[in-house]
Amino acid sequence: MFQRLTSMLILVVVITGGLAVAGPASPVEAYTGTDFSAGYIISDANMYDSNAMPAAQIQSFLTQMEPSCGTSNCLRLARTTSTSRPGDAMCNAYTGVANESTADILFKVQKACGISSKVLLVMLQKEQGLVTNPAPSDTKLDRAMGFACPDDANRPGYCDPNFGGLFNQIYGAASQLKRYGNPPGTSNFFTWYPVGAVSKILYQANNPDCPASNVYVANKATAALYYYTPYQPNAAALANLRGLGDGCSAYGNRNFWVYYNDWFGSTTGATSPLGYIDQISGGPGGISFKGWAIDPDSIDPIDVHLYIDSSSVARRASTPRPDVQAVYPQFGPAHGYSYFVPASVGVHQACVWGINVLFGGNAFFGCRQVEVKSGSPFGSLDAVTILPQKVTTTGWAIDPDTAVSIPVHLYIDGVGKAYTADVQQPVIALNNPGYGGKHGFSIATPVTPGPHTVCAYGINTGAGAHTLLGCRDLVVPSSEPDLGRTPFGTLDDVIVSGESIWVDGWALDPDTSAPIAVHVYLDGVGQAIKADGYRPDVGAVYRDHGPLHGYSVALSTSPGPHTVCTYGINDGAGVHALLGCRTVSTANLPPVGNFETAVGGQGIITVGGWALIPGLAESIPVHVYVDGVGVAKPTDQAREDVDQAYRGIGPVHGFSLNLPAGAGTHSVCIYAIDTIALHHTYLGCKSVTVP
Repeated sequence: MFQRLTSMLILVVVITGGLAVAGPASPVEAYTGTDFSAGYIISDANMYDSNAMPAAQIQSFLTQMEPSCGTSNCLRLARTTSTSRPGDAMCNAYTGVANESTADILFKVQKACGISSKVLLVMLQKEQGLVTNPAPSDTKLDRAMGFACPDDANRPGYCDPNFGGLFNQIYGAASQLKRYGNPPGTSNFFTWYPVGAVSKILYQANNPDCPASNVYVANKATAALYYYTPYQPNAAALANLRGLGDGCSAYGNRNFWVYYNDWFGSTTGATSPLGYIDQISGGPGGISFKGWAIDPDSIDPIDVHLYIDSSSVARRASTPRPDVQAVYPQFGPAHGYSYFVPASVGVHQACVWGINVLFGGNAFFGCRQVEVKSGSPFGSLDAVTILPQKVTTTGWAIDPDTAVSIPVHLYIDGVGKAYTADVQQPVIALNNPGYGGKHGFSIATPVTPGPHTVCAYGINTGAGAHTLLGCRDLVVPSSEPDLGRTPFGTLDDVIVSGESIWVDGWALDPDTSAPIAVHVYLDGVGQAIKADGYRPDVGAVYRDHGPLHGYSVALSTSPGPHTVCTYGINDGAGVHALLGCRTVSTANLPPVGNFETAVGGQGIITVGGWALIPGLAESIPVHVYVDGVGVAKPTDQAREDVDQAYRGIGPVHGFSLNLPAGAGTHSVCIYAIDTIALHHTYLGCKSVTVP
């Protein structure tokens, strides 16, 4: 294992006889040594950017940096036979090519190993001055990245010949930079510069009189630079950024920082905004946007532009988001946005952009197609439960012109009374996110024994008219009912969950105390089930028949409107009885779940929780990210509590896994993956300390 992989301790390039840092034709000098942060030399985003530069751009850059090549060893002309490498924990597989250009090698290594080609170009310059050298020697190419060239006073200038050659050097250095992060599948070896902690870092190795100082290493990329070149520049080196310091000065990481700033902009800020859309939903009179946005160049809140079709408004992402701060602690919590934008009635394309500051460009976060509704109320009369001398009517109602709970009028045999649909129902909020869930009703009404008609109306509050939510014809028994000979019961619930419909109720036949059959019809296609579920409320009223008369079934179907009817099947005298019918509409729903635990152990982080797509019995995957590095995990563990909460969707929706992690504080984030419509759900992030 290489603990030290570069011998560069002094300025690396000699130009026109003097020691200096090479730069582009017009170096950017709007920074000084006081801008250098020993604990945050380069951002993770810039180090581990697998899309930093396409091959053509790399070739153009090499040509710009050295247009007058003197030999074929010049990087823009050099051709190297690369060798195929299998994939491993650090890099994906690399396919070797005879006489491959340096630009192509840099691009392919960037993609395979996830190390920015900008970083690799800077390292080629700081180690051997190759980017600006018109005629580098074979020896310099052989040691291009200083990889496997440990500092050794007994063997000055030694490099392991097994790693010689331009391709081996570039690939080996990139792989090693990834290895320093102890990725999954490797041992937790590199621990002496822990991220999020203070480490003592030397100014000079060859002078025992030179001091060291404590440095708080803020991120993985900076730690990787110190593993590769374990020295920091002192004040003298930073006071003369393009020249010599004093006898205690080292220049490797200073020169890396200077080259990167000169060539590509800020090492910690040459990135575009990042963020996430939590929700875009249509509501009364407009569209609600919710999410977060950060620009890595600034700790200050940034603007987001919220588009509805071709028009946009600028808003500031500045509301507190402690969950975001837990993942990006250096930026603080003030990066959330939650805004309502007025919009006309109809279907709209709603999009969000993060607006860039300093380096990079504006970032597109995504679009959703949403509908702004208006007009008459909508809802459903879900169930009318019959008990002796009483009926309980349940359902929900929303007026599209307001998010406020609206009145419902309940009519029994033509005589009405006003109520308010203000019962919280999570399913309503899930299916109508712009309106919330306080739109349910459950009304118990005393009635006389005998036949009755029950109807419910949603009362209009704006444009439109009152809406009939549904009617039921029923027979209410007395306290000691004459059951007759025909089955009776109820269709209590018809609940939409994704592309599934959950149906339940109860039924019994007065000729038998045994459970009877119930036929459930979906759009005219029937299936037989048994009404043998436990219903103590039914058993309490019909004591001679007992409580085992409930029925329930989940029906899978396609998106769109559907009609569900249930029949009690007669046993003995009498005829079959219609228990009820409902019309509902199904649609794809995004995953739901809970990131429950994240616990640090010795060399591992244990995470657990559950995730599912409502209405889908099959397990879905979750993606778990530790410090931005992800792994996929199926939800393949039994969770009976989840099965009960989601009405028999099945128990296999839990997950628990151990992830290797070095000592220190880590960010763990989890997403539930939508296997149907690709609307993945962010379950949250947690900060975990590994001892």
